[in-house]
Amino acid sequence: MKTLLHIGPLGSQYWQRNKAGWEVRASAPVGPVWALTDLAEEGFTQLQMPRLFGRDRRDYIRRQLVSRFPDTPFRLALPDVNRGSFWERLAPTRQLLLGVDAVDSIQAALGAQPMTLAGLWSTSMLLALIGRHPTMPSELFIVMPGKCGLRIVFLRDHRPVLTRLAPATQNATEQVAEVVRTLRHLENTREVVRSARRYAVLFLGDSIGLAAALGTQGLDRVAPPPPWRNALPTDWPFGLFDLTLKSPPGQLAPLEYRSAYVGQRLNRATGAAAALILGVTGWAVSHELQGSADAFNERVQVQAQIQQLDTELAQAGPVDMRWSVTPQLVRLTLDLDQQEVATARNIATDMKAISEVVGGSPAVRVSRLDWRVRSGSGACGVAFLGSAQPQTNPGETVSETAGVVEIRLELAFDETIAAPARTHTVAGISEGLSRLPGVELLLDPAFESARNLLSSDGTMQATQWCFTLGHVDNAQPERATPRGMDPTTRGPP
Repeated sequence: MKTLLHIGPLGSQYWQRNKAGWEVRASAPVGPVWALTDLAEEGFTQLQMPRLFGRDRRDYIRRQLVSRFPDTPFRLALPDVNRGSFWERLAPTRQLLLGVDAVDSIQAALGAQPMTLAGLWSTSMLLALIGRHPTMPSELFIVMPGKCGLRIVFLRDHRPVLTRLAPATQNATEQVAEVVRTLRHLENTREVVRSARRYAVLFLGDSIGLAAALGTQGLDRVAPPPPWRNALPTDWPFGLFDLTLKSPPGQLAPLEYRSAYVGQRLNRATGAAAALILGVTGWAVSHELQGSADAFNERVQVQAQIQQLDTELAQAGPVDMRWSVTPQLVRLTLDLDQQEVATARNIATDMKAISEVVGGSPAVRVSRLDWRVRSGSGACGVAFLGSAQPQTNPGETVSETAGVVEIRLELAFDETIAAPARTHTVAGISEGLSRLPGVELLLDPAFESARNLLSSDGTMQATQWCFTLGHVDNAQPERATPRGMDPTTRGPP
């Protein structure tokens, strides 16, 4: 529950806001107190000033406040209505000043009981805030009757010009007469031009015969601005009380009167910031601790797995001794299987590919075929035209020769075949063998066909080839057609 101190001509009174509404309170509460004045000493002053900026502007306005309201510390430069050009919005040449000269009454009310003052506002200022709403007419009388008197505020161009506290009355005719008296004063002081125009009146209250009295004097009543337009308060002074609790612009009390309240707010803000920092720090620390805990749990699990593996290895030791097989021998066996057996070429595929090359000539038959995995001395035991011997080099590893086979092929020709045809067939077979995937010819009789042709005696002669087949993944053997063979008949032309 919030408390408000109302300071008027008849004295001061504490009011407290609860769920039922506003009720009178006998003494000041422990919490903060919002103060609202409704005194005749409230006044507005408009100041014409040069276009100044920054500290020069603040110093000039402070000197003018002291000059216009020298006897009171309860004074304030009000924010102007931001309209006009860019420079007029940035540094307006018109400034509105507000002051309350009833220093003794305010200090007596504030010092009567110990309190924490949240701020001090004036009724004239709150009424001016209501009248400055964009939906209201630019020239407007605001009238609010109350127990302390009849408060009248006049605004021109949405800026308060005059405020006065007339004697309290509940008669509509007398209330309208006070408004007319205020209008005549403004005309006499040339604040407004005397004319037959009709002025708008915002009457915050109700009196019998008010509409007729306003119409007789050439005044028009207007509705209040939002949010009061759709929900009028039951008592307008209480509506101003609610507006004061929102701490609107126009606070008048100097800092020395509000030091306790400002200190509490700063302590609260500091505490909130400290709590936020502590929460963020705690979250970061908890995140790091969670990461450390996860790493520790993972380390424990790894150690448990290592211990389990050590136990299994210890249990497997007697089994190895029973079968006279050591783990090192098992690993070597697996390596040998992977490097030699698993990577060895398929002999059936190789034989099929070679038979397709050789079987293309009906006058040729295989007299000898040697097939072996490459290791040590080659199958041919000879080099052809300077080729390296098919022997494993000292620097060669097992994995480099794995899957390589050596083949020695010896063919016999029919004695009825002529020498040129035999030479042509030999060249075709050599070309067909060279097309096989991964083949490397080490001994090729095609290069000796000319000498054999000159020394041919017409009898069956043998011809041999020696070549290696390397390992080829997912390779399909090419169906080679020997040179000189007809691809349709697979025979000599």
